[in-house]
Amino acid sequence: MKNTILKNRNFLLFLFGNNTSVFGDILLMTGFSLFVLAKTQSAMQFSMTMAIAFIPRILLSPSAGVWVDRMRKKPMVIFLDFIRGLWLLGLWGISINADLNLPIIYATLAFFAVCDTFFGPSYTTIFQRIISKDQLSEANAISNTVKSIISVLSPVVASFLFIRYGLALILILDGVTFFASALSELFLVFDDAVRKSDRHVLHEIIEGMQMVYRDVRLKSLVINGNLTHLFLFPFIEVGVIYILLMVFKAPEFHYGVVQSSISAGAIFSGALALYFRKRKSVAENINIGIFGMLGAVLIFELLIFKGIRDILFTSEYLPAAFLSLACFAMFMAFNFYGVFFGSFYQSEVSQNMLGRFTSLFIMTISISRLLGMLLYGALFESNQLEWALIILFIGMALKVVVHIPFIKYEKSMQGLEEGASEFGAESSTG
Repeated sequence: MKNTILKNRNFLLFLFGNNTSVFGDILLMTGFSLFVLAKTQSAMQFSMTMAIAFIPRILLSPSAGVWVDRMRKKPMVIFLDFIRGLWLLGLWGISINADLNLPIIYATLAFFAVCDTFFGPSYTTIFQRIISKDQLSEANAISNTVKSIISVLSPVVASFLFIRYGLALILILDGVTFFASALSELFLVFDDAVRKSDRHVLHEIIEGMQMVYRDVRLKSLVINGNLTHLFLFPFIEVGVIYILLMVFKAPEFHYGVVQSSISAGAIFSGALALYFRKRKSVAENINIGIFGMLGAVLIFELLIFKGIRDILFTSEYLPAAFLSLACFAMFMAFNFYGVFFGSFYQSEVSQNMLGRFTSLFIMTISISRLLGMLLYGALFESNQLEWALIILFIGMALKVVVHIPFIKYEKSMQGLEEGASEFGAESSTG
């Protein structure tokens, strides 16, 4: 099969730049997670530390989307990658002369969150401008698959480097990846036109909100995404590491193995997405992903039963194997859903609104993620594993409920199209 998307020079540069920084980011966040949990030994303090990254996104995202729509994207992403690389090299310099402490980690998380608030919408807009609409699903599937392949080894490498060398080497490696990403972005060629406007920023923020509210499908998907970031991601980020290292007392290296299973699930989902993208509609594939996520959460729910936990205690390898299986299944479904969710809004939201949409989405999911971090942190701090699992299941079940308007809208549109087709056939034979 001729794969024309791989002949797109811009797309290849995008893949390289995006995935070098993904490799470095996973190294850094895995290292930070192990560092903070080792320092605090507290699920609540760990969750609060990780939650710091979402506060700047909540405060800045609404206006960030408006400014992204008004500014040239290429210089912005190059600058943001370059300055983050410099920050990490500076942090590395500090680490070789003195021990890093939690306030420095807090500052780094907050600074990177500010950069990501502007970088995310800019990169999403660039992606839409270098890929034709009919190739979005294919491009997203390939991009997610390559990202997942890169991500498989990153947590294992990060765990090894952290245990052997601490954070210092991780910091300099991540800094180099940001410079490499900035270099690849320098060679991107696309229409970097900006939208000129004299309107007040607040008016444009409201306009973005109204666009989401009026579109049944977008509203359903945005709510759905927020449920994922409220119930699923915080459970994975806070719960999995706490269950593995604090409940089952597994070696730190096993956390890297579990993290890699997430990426392995994403790789498999990419292959599935490439297979299904022409066999089912984008809407049908979104449905498959959501119901798949609900099925995958049932594996986690087995931990409610003490008998299952007792079995896992019989070997130091079983907890990592169990959590790896659960994470693999969950993120296979989630990333399959993500490919088509991304393709849907990239094709449905106009270019001059995409920055605002992305920023509003980032703001709402950041609020959800912050609340979820605090919720699960409190639950695990109180050793309420069963309640954490029950809440996880309720949250994932709600995803199905809020997806019903999307399904109904798609069915009604399909009915109208079939009716129009039948009317056209009758007219031609009449």
